[in-house]
Amino acid sequence: MRRLLIPLLFLTTAAFAEEVHLSTDQWQRLGLKVASVRKAERVPLGRVPAQVTVPPENDRLVTAPLGGRIVAVTVDRGDAVRAGQVLAVLESPELLQHQQHLLDAWHELKVAQSRRQREKPLYAAGVIPKSRWQETEKRWQLARTAYRQARLELEVMGLTTAAIDRLLSGGRLDSRLQLRAPAAAVVRERRVKVGQRVTRADPLLHLIVPDPLWLELAVPVTLADRLGGQIEVEIPGRGAHGQVIRIGTLVDPANQTIPVRALLDRPADLRPGRRLEARLTAPAHGAVKLPRAAVIEHQSRHFVFVRTPQGFEVRPVTPLWLGTETAYVKAGLRPGEEVAVRATAALKAAWLGVGEEE
Repeated sequence: MRRLLIPLLFLTTAAFAEEVHLSTDQWQRLGLKVASVRKAERVPLGRVPAQVTVPPENDRLVTAPLGGRIVAVTVDRGDAVRAGQVLAVLESPELLQHQQHLLDAWHELKVAQSRRQREKPLYAAGVIPKSRWQETEKRWQLARTAYRQARLELEVMGLTTAAIDRLLSGGRLDSRLQLRAPAAAVVRERRVKVGQRVTRADPLLHLIVPDPLWLELAVPVTLADRLGGQIEVEIPGRGAHGQVIRIGTLVDPANQTIPVRALLDRPADLRPGRRLEARLTAPAHGAVKLPRAAVIEHQSRHFVFVRTPQGFEVRPVTPLWLGTETAYVKAGLRPGEEVAVRATAALKAAWLGVGEEE
């Protein structure tokens, strides 16, 4: 004689049946609730520690182009600067020498150019010999090269085109050189003080250009082995998003992680140096998502109860990700199907025949 030990489960089912039949009254007594299966766009892979960085080419070091003394510093650590903004002022006797060199080259060029213009028609008319014209042409070319070189040297040092033009038009030398930001950036470090003497190539300021931004992730080896193409990263709660562009090959022996790099296309308000937690996601490839409460486990396999006209069908599924609230499965369900999300323990007991005895 078999009798049911759980009064609520008046279910027409046998142990390990493929379907659990329920009447409307039984449904209500059990307090069953269902939810719809939805199509997944992407599947979470896990959360890993990360740090915001910048590409190497966005790390800029402002150095002293000449030896001299720092007479002004206009920025400090953490300041945002515009491209071309004055960062510091260097006073250098060497600058006077380079300016005088340019003035000398400029005067030589004007003399050579005047002589060339004067002798060109004379040579064309046969008044002067070819050898003299060739010598004139050679001097003009040498003077032009010397002028261009002297001007370029000042440009490399940081003199603007306007400052050089003022020097050429007025002939006034200036021992002070304004050091400007090469791009819109943030001051990461200030290494110099007012009054400090520096030599050529001494580092003065460390700048970082915060666009674009990278995200350096430390991914466990077990997770890194699952990474394929089109892996994306998200920063929960901040709206930041990016694409994985590099997966490292060396394992850190201390923590068994692999370095993974992502390019942030939506950096939100993230700043270089910040440490945070990032979430990795992969393409869904037909996977669906449903409430985590719908998935049960039995003998190391996963199942869900899919609603049918007679009750619920017991269907095996293959999970890709089981979170605290949401589950993602790659096989066994279709979008739009309804699954039980409440009283699943009672359904499982009925499915397995638990609660009956001879």
